[in-house]
Amino acid sequence: MSSVSESISSSMVKLNQQRTQTDGGNESYVDYQTRMVAAAKEIARLSVEMVSKASMDPAQLPHLSSQICQHYNNLASDAKGAIATTLTDDVGVRIRSGVQELGKACIDLVKFAGVVHFSPDDTFASPEGTYARRDLSEANKRVSEKVSEILAALQAGSRGTQACINAASTVSGIIGDLDTTIMFATAGTLHPEGDESFADHRENILKTAKALVEDTKTLVVGKCVVTKNTLSLT
Repeated sequence: MSSVSESISSSMVKLNQQRTQTDGGNESYVDYQTRMVAAAKEIARLSVEMVSKASMDPAQLPHLSSQICQHYNNLASDAKGAIATTLTDDVGVRIRSGVQELGKACIDLVKFAGVVHFSPDDTFASPEGTYARRDLSEANKRVSEKVSEILAALQAGSRGTQACINAASTVSGIIGDLDTTIMFATAGTLHPEGDESFADHRENILKTAKALVEDTKTLVVGKCVVTKNTLSLT
């Protein structure tokens, strides 16, 4: 059990280290988010199973602890990528804090599981055995709470990404409509009002369209680069 706790602690320490180019390649926030959600949910499921096995089959606790460790290590590794690619610093702080707190909860869970596992069979009817299983149950509740916090943080980061995508899509649609209008106006198929011609307004339309793009770029504070047809996240 001690080696499992040490492995989780090591992943927690690495989470605070600077992310390098070799840590994640060109994967997007959504890639990290998808894997983190799956790992977090699996940790929560295994935690509940540990509480059940504590009374029914404590011999399974070391194996379940190892599985939790594996999923946590994967979660912490992907958290570094998610933090690096999220659109807001606040979400990054929430993800890091959530994963760190989950690590602490998992270490407690593994510790109490070890107490239950290594207790002689006759102590399960004793106060010591009752306390050990109670502590394990409380640790499971903390794991569940921390998993919920991580999932909420990941969802908040996804909303930020989607907001940028929506903004870019809207701007692209507007510019596309302007392009179409300019094309028909240049061909002389639009009917001007009075004596005005399209040439009288062409320059103002182009300036307005350019200003719209610049305003959108400012809106996303340099995190989303909006071009005429694409959106790239930096």
